Amino acid sequence: MSKHDKEKHQPIKLQRQNALDEILAYAEAQQTELALAQEHTNMLREVLNTLSHDLKTLLSVINTNVYLLDRKTSPDQKQRLLGQIRTQSQYLERLIKDILTISRLDVMPCFSLSPVKLDSVANTIVNQFQVIAEAHALRLELEVDKNLPAVMANEIELHRALSNLVENALYYTPSTGTVNIRMTSDVTSVLIDVRDTGIGIAEADLPYIFTPFYRASNAREADSHGTGLGLAIVKKTIELHGGSIEVRSHIGKGTVFRVRLPIAAIPTSVA
Repeated sequence: MSKHDKEKHQPIKLQRQNALDEILAYAEAQQTELALAQEHTNMLREVLNTLSHDLKTLLSVINTNVYLLDRKTSPDQKQRLLGQIRTQSQYLERLIKDILTISRLDVMPCFSLSPVKLDSVANTIVNQFQVIAEAHALRLELEVDKNLPAVMANEIELHRALSNLVENALYYTPSTGTVNIRMTSDVTSVLIDVRDTGIGIAEADLPYIFTPFYRASNAREADSHGTGLGLAIVKKTIELHGGSIEVRSHIGKGTVFRVRLPIAAIPTSVA
């Protein structure tokens, strides 16, 4: 083949190679998308199985107590059964509420955001939980840097997420322990640390604690009525604010949740 013929065929070979590369790239993309869809399906199946089990268990306990209540004559026995029914009903109500919340967050593209001063949010949360802390002989501390910048947030949703973190910290911290909320900032973000001296989270559980319905083993032992949705809701809420959340923990020493939120942009005046 002459030099001219070789040069003539080179563009054709290049086009074929490019077409082949595009086909391979498309096939890889399809395979990745299929794997993600399968992973999502497996996770959804696991969530539905867990939810189905929890709901069946709750209804079974309630129905059993109703059956016994109808046959007991002792006032003390009736009061005990009524208390159990009330407890299970409250758990069922909380479970349904959390399911509705995380379902709403999953389909919500974004929040309506505006500049929010976190010192006001933090003070509201401390006032909200101070009585609970004192009732359990716990110290609830707040540290907020002076001139802490505002963040872009939906104040109601952010308040709910941070309240969840503080409530968890108080619940899993033994008496005489401490829960500390600290708010600082760096160049681009406000950092919110919720630190406790509680029971801690095992290292093996840490990668999964934001997964819906997942509960660490020692958390299940401490509270059999948790929904396993609280931290998943917190994470989704923070992400919808353009932020992130991470956790550090040691069994028996406590846990630190760090939330990072973008600082609100300050509009510049036009001369």
